[in-house]
Amino acid sequence: MSQFNAPTRARFHEGPFDHSGPWREMTDDVATYVILCAEPLVALDLAQTVREFDAGARVLVASSVAEATRLVASEARITVALLGVDPQSIMPLGAEVGARGGRLVLFGPDAEQAALAWPAEVLGMPFTSERVIALLLRLSAD
Repeated sequence: MSQFNAPTRARFHEGPFDHSGPWREMTDDVATYVILCAEPLVALDLAQTVREFDAGARVLVASSVAEATRLVASEARITVALLGVDPQSIMPLGAEVGARGGRLVLFGPDAEQAALAWPAEVLGMPFTSERVIALLLRLSAD
């Protein structure tokens, strides 16, 4: 379990349950975002950006595919999964996210190659908060 998913109320794990975010029309549940990134600073930046986009969201952060798979399996619904993975490791995790209604966003050096195998968006690196928010807005409008 990463420091972001600690049982105590971590700063980026869960937020206040206001129902005003852009995904609220889709479900009565709080939107859940999963971030998979081995780089702690990149993961923190993404978590902060997601919270800026949707302050009431649950943001689950994993540093390994195994940890992300466990987190996804424990959720009934995933809104968006931001995955910094190599192409070979996305198949089982991508299927789990898709089965929970989630959209995939891939980033990292092999993201474009991995996106050929899955219906996923690609977040080019280096990214800015503005680009991440624009992508999340576009996904929420689809």
